[in-house]
Amino acid sequence: MPARGLAPAPREYLSNADWPDGELCRGAPFEAQKVLEISRRLKLAVGGKSLRKVATETGVSVGTLSNLLTGKSWGDVVTLARLERALHAELWASPIGEARAFDISPRRTLGGPTAVGEKQ
Repeated sequence: MPARGLAPAPREYLSNADWPDGELCRGAPFEAQKVLEISRRLKLAVGGKSLRKVATETGVSVGTLSNLLTGKSWGDVVTLARLERALHAELWASPIGEARAFDISPRRTLGGPTAVGEKQ
């Protein structure tokens, strides 16, 4: 499902190669560059793990993971936050060459776990 006002899918803006390894065509929207960077970082963060394992660890469906990794969807903020937290990887922010891992202590999340001893 494309984000409102953003169609076609991000991968349709590639000028060559496969998502996320290709380059965007001239005139691609700024948002396509951001999604491309997120997909590249996600691919690195996932590494050799199966999508099923990553889905279990993150609470993000296999389909959503696949769509992000293949440029079929634009993603959303909640999905990005869950992925960053569970994978301990910065998927958004600094330029691709400066992505860094970070540690996130357990916090209350939408429909997710809370820190040990925290009252709900």
